[in-house]
Amino acid sequence: FNINAAQANNGRLGLALALPAGQALAAGNRKLFTVTFTASNTSASNTAQISFADQPVTREVVNVNADILTASFTAGTLTLARALANVSAASFSATELAAESIVASFGTNLATGIEAANTLPLPTTLRGTTVRVRDSAGVERLAPLFFVAPQQINYLLPAGLANGPATVMVTSGAGDVSLATVTIAAVAPGLFTANANGQGVPAGFAIRLQADNTQSLVTIAAPNASGQQTPLPIDLGPNLGEASDQLFLVLFGTGFRRAATETVGITIGGGKVS
Repeated sequence: FNINAAQANNGRLGLALALPAGQALAAGNRKLFTVTFTASNTSASNTAQISFADQPVTREVVNVNADILTASFTAGTLTLARALANVSAASFSATELAAESIVASFGTNLATGIEAANTLPLPTTLRGTTVRVRDSAGVERLAPLFFVAPQQINYLLPAGLANGPATVMVTSGAGDVSLATVTIAAVAPGLFTANANGQGVPAGFAIRLQADNTQSLVTIAAPNASGQQTPLPIDLGPNLGEASDQLFLVLFGTGFRRAATETVGITIGGGKVS
């Protein structure tokens, strides 16, 4: 097996295969070799044409006596999958994702424009963009979509996914394909944050309930000079814990829908909160 890579920079590769004496290829389709290549990241196209040429050497198949045998050479087109990053839309963690959790995907040419879902149940197509998830059992499902844009998609991982490696494929309305592998776990909890980056103060608020059932909202974050949300101290009040006042902290998250209630807990400063 010989490879001539003299014109590889021009997208051309020469291949020659000769079997040992006394051996022959049986009739039919046969896989002789695999070509692995890296697509240029500067290309605007999402496809690559694969064809056969007769320059500088004529393509042919011959027998042991160099007699030309009948053979067909079929050109084809490869769809080039773009890179795709999938993280929890809450914590921005990419370690594990849970079925029925909200995911943010980042890439290029994910959609032909910007559109947010405004119907329930959530659509599985926005601006022609779809997200397909194939789990470790080989089952493929369409993911409901919250939002699509050329560089970001927010979607809901479908219910019923088998745990283990899964493939996420995004196809835009223009036919661009982006591909990634994620790990599906039973639960993968994450809290949304006020700065929408998975870090810092959580997104939420507190509710103060007084003895006369009067409720008031308590702000837990405020922007600093640079516009970033920073935590505010919560005034627990002199009567907290007594019959007169109660304080409830409301936070938002994803990835723990399938967790048993008794297994869900919150710790603050190392202490468990009931």
